[in-house]
Amino acid sequence: MSISLFAEIRPSRVLLAVLTGMAGLALASVSLVIWQSGMAVAVKALLWVAAACLIVLQLYRAWCKETRFCKLSIADSGSMILHEPAGAIHHAGLTVSLSPKSRLLPQLLSIFLIDEQGREHKLLILPDSVNPVVFRALKVSLMWISQHYVK
Repeated sequence: MSISLFAEIRPSRVLLAVLTGMAGLALASVSLVIWQSGMAVAVKALLWVAAACLIVLQLYRAWCKETRFCKLSIADSGSMILHEPAGAIHHAGLTVSLSPKSRLLPQLLSIFLIDEQGREHKLLILPDSVNPVVFRALKVSLMWISQHYVK
């Protein structure tokens, strides 16, 4: 069996839904606290709008941070190359290695890659981020690499 693979990783819609749900719960909690206070209605409304804006801003920042189109190439030898989009700092592929902090769960791959300069690149891959066949192959390849190369 070969572990070589080329995966195009897209932003996850499931992650966006989860982040939106968490933002909704946070806004509902803030709403309960604000409306139970003894302040004037205008002040309550102003606080609620400010809280809603902050929560939406945090949702947007989290989504932008986690969503990157990238490509990951894995060779038979276990070497990996991370290709980031042309608008990013690195136009060419980066040679990276798998960090021990990476977690390979059945429905979630939380991958920490370290490049040659020691910088860390984080990838959060859910099953809807790649083709289902590629997701399974990527998980198997990363498990093999973690058992043979990660200390």
